[in-house]
Amino acid sequence: MSDGRYINRNYRLCHTTGGRSRRSFCAKFRKSDLWIAVDAEHYDPKMESRVLSLLGEMWRELEEYIARNPEFLPALAPLPYRGGSSIAESMCQAGEVAGIGPMGAVAGEFARRVGEWLAEEYGCHDVIVENGGDIYIKSSTACDIAIFAGESPLSERVGFHIPAEMTPLGVCTSSGTVGPSLSLGRGDAMAIVCRNTAVADALATAFCNRIHTPDDVAEAVNGALAVEEVIAALAIKGDKMAVAGDLEMRIFKNR
Repeated sequence: MSDGRYINRNYRLCHTTGGRSRRSFCAKFRKSDLWIAVDAEHYDPKMESRVLSLLGEMWRELEEYIARNPEFLPALAPLPYRGGSSIAESMCQAGEVAGIGPMGAVAGEFARRVGEWLAEEYGCHDVIVENGGDIYIKSSTACDIAIFAGESPLSERVGFHIPAEMTPLGVCTSSGTVGPSLSLGRGDAMAIVCRNTAVADALATAFCNRIHTPDDVAEAVNGALAVEEVIAALAIKGDKMAVAGDLEMRIFKNR
């Protein structure tokens, strides 16, 4: 399957601000490729360069931790935190919840940290940080999130309605057929919503690993909903989908 639409981030052409006054920009550093939207009231042209500096600091911290603990990078099972990096600590905690290696939470953790920093540093009412399909959301108004699922006919046709009062939270998606990330499954998409974006990222990876055929989507969603931290879950394989949780599902047309 060709995943050029993911590699080129063409799915971002569908990102909208819903008619609201928001400014968006992208920031790329190392393996982080972020699309960021903030309310126009608090947008600052210097924001873009400062986010790049923040990403540099975060990657240096994580890389220094990996240099001291080389087992961290390739691990496929949870690892104990060994001190010296709050980023690695959060990733280890997320991996422990999901039962996977800590690198399974890296995109969600970076999205969360950038989003929280923007909200605190600039006082933003609205912050959306999308990092390769893993999203941190803090919004003053309700928003809808469509799930990208590669060549599935359900891709970008289904998703979640996020009430403003439930944010901030994370909406993270893992795939065994799209993108460069390691997956032990073949699901087109496994989306998880949690308060903590790093935990959502790790759990999306863990439960996507369980999807190999369309018959697996219901079991994956039910398993995810059994985890205390999960607010909602959605799984897609081919033309089959399962969804459950405390959020309304949305059906999108003409995307």
